[in-house]
Amino acid sequence: MLFVSWEYGLNMCFHRRNRSAFSLVQLIAVIFLLGILFLIMMPAAQKTRVTVRRTDCNHYLRQLALSALNYESARQTLPPGVTDEDDDLTDAMHTGFLQLMPFLELNTIYEQFDQSESWKSDNNMKYSTTPLFQFLCPSNRDGRVAKSDDGGFAGAVSDYAFCKGASGYLGLDTQFQNGAFDVNSETRIGHFSDGTANTILFGEAASHPSLRTGENGRYGLGQLWAKADFDGDHGFGNEGGRGSCLAVTGQHAGPDNEWGTDDDLITPIGRNPSELSVDNGGDGTFENATDRVRGFYSFHEGYINFAYGDGSTHTIPTSVDPLVMILLSVRNDGKEIEVQEF
Repeated sequence: MLFVSWEYGLNMCFHRRNRSAFSLVQLIAVIFLLGILFLIMMPAAQKTRVTVRRTDCNHYLRQLALSALNYESARQTLPPGVTDEDDDLTDAMHTGFLQLMPFLELNTIYEQFDQSESWKSDNNMKYSTTPLFQFLCPSNRDGRVAKSDDGGFAGAVSDYAFCKGASGYLGLDTQFQNGAFDVNSETRIGHFSDGTANTILFGEAASHPSLRTGENGRYGLGQLWAKADFDGDHGFGNEGGRGSCLAVTGQHAGPDNEWGTDDDLITPIGRNPSELSVDNGGDGTFENATDRVRGFYSFHEGYINFAYGDGSTHTIPTSVDPLVMILLSVRNDGKEIEVQEF
C-alpha cells in the first residue's frame, strides 16, 4: 500500500492552489480592463437614461393632452388655462391643472380643493405641497417642491405649461387669445381651424431653483401647479415670468404696440425663462411690465417635448425656426405649416 504523509499532501495542495491563483500583475490587468470597459459603457448607459426620461416625459405630456380632450368631450370646451373673477391677474383663482385632475385619477385632491376660494387660501394651500408625478418631468429629480423664496410661495411645482399661443397679452380681451388655453378661455376643438395635429396643447416649462432669474439671479424658477397668479413685481418679490402656468412662443407687440406686425419680438424656445417673459400689452417694453407669462424650456439639452391637439407628442429641437413654433402654437391663423422632420 502506498503511503503518503500528511505533510506531503498538504504541500501538494498548497502548490496546486498557488499555480491556479491570480498573480498581482494579472489582477491589476483585469482591474484595468474592467475600468476601460466601464468608461466605454458609461456614456451609452447615460444616453439610455436620458432617452428613457425623455420618453417618460412625452408620456406624461400625452396623458395631459388626453385628459384635456376627455374634459372637452365631457364639457364641450377645454378647461381655461387660468380662472379669474376679474381682470386683476395678480390675484387669480385657479389653474387648469385643477380642472384636469378628475381625468388624471387625482379625484381626492380635486374634491378637497375649495374652488370657491383662491388657490392660496389656507384650506387650498395645504394640498398644493405634494409633488404630483403627472405634472413633473422625470429629469426633475430634486426640485419638485419650491421654497417660498424660489417662487414667492412654497409648494409643489409643475414642469409643464398650457400653450397660450403666440400672444403675450394678458387679460380678458379674447381678440388676443389665439392659443388653446388662456385666461377664462372656453376653447373648443372646433376652434382649431388649423387642425388639431398642427396645434400645441402643452409643452415643457421646466421649474427648478437652479434656473435663476431676476437681478443677479436672485430668484429660482418655481412654478406651482396650483399657482394661478401672474405676480410680476407685485408684492411677493417675484420677477416676471417666474410662476406662470401659461407659456407662449412669441414675445410682445414690439415698439408699435400692435400684435401681428413686422416688429413683433420673437425669442427661440429653450432660452432662459426670464428672457421669454412678456408684458401685458402696456407700452410695448419690459420696463413697466407687471403681468407676465413665460416661454417653453426643458431639462432635455437641445430638445423640448410638446403635446398636440390630436393627443400626439413631439420632441422638437430648440434650433427650430421660431416662426414654425409661432404657427404651431396658434390654433386659428390659417397659415400653412410645412412638413417638419423633428
